Amino acid sequence: MAQNKLIFTILVLLLSLSSNAVEIQFPQEELPNESFPPQLDSPQAVISRKLTFTKRFEPQVSYGWLLDEPFYQSGYVAAGLGYSWSEFHNITVRYLSWNKGLSDYSNQFASTNARLQFDRSHGPESGYSLAYHNRFLYGKVSFSKNWITPITLSAIYEGGMINYGGKTLPFGGVGLGNAWYFSKNWSFDIGIRIYLRQVLDPLSADLRAALPVPAESSFGTTMRVSTNLNLGIQYLF
Repeated sequence: MAQNKLIFTILVLLLSLSSNAVEIQFPQEELPNESFPPQLDSPQAVISRKLTFTKRFEPQVSYGWLLDEPFYQSGYVAAGLGYSWSEFHNITVRYLSWNKGLSDYSNQFASTNARLQFDRSHGPESGYSLAYHNRFLYGKVSFSKNWITPITLSAIYEGGMINYGGKTLPFGGVGLGNAWYFSKNWSFDIGIRIYLRQVLDPLSADLRAALPVPAESSFGTTMRVSTNLNLGIQYLF
């Protein structure tokens, strides 16, 4: 009985304390009513444009892949030269040189009963292109208070020719290019393009090893849509 009275007394005390709780209010003049912008060591570096492109050249070296080339080596080395006649417009010429040989997919057929020899047809060997870059975005990324990296984003429209042995066939495409300028001159470029290519079709002639090598003129052409990834280094001067 005494224990019940003790519990009852504690409950009454708790209820009385809660009933006497006071709502605390701060004076209006003590509440914050202003916002403060961040204080930077060099705010002008953020506000001002760090790079200009008008009337400047930009040589480049890159390595690329045709991500869906089924029969031949998909990697290539490219060397190019770009010229910007304004902050937004650039034109670039490129020379492309493909790796020689067959893809792993093609090599599998040499050991099958069909013994298909895809090296009897020519894959891409070399090429050249002309590309227009519309530099529609210029921005900056800050990795620290003193390291501000300009970046650009460009729409790319490209067309050119690729050599397949004795035949030279056209291609065209569109894509996006993203350049990161880690100094006033050097940049790292990432580009992706979608190409529509007219290619030499190795399946248009008989590739069985037991037969004579078909003449190059016996191979027809076909159209192929390809995704291209390009990584490169550029120098702005």
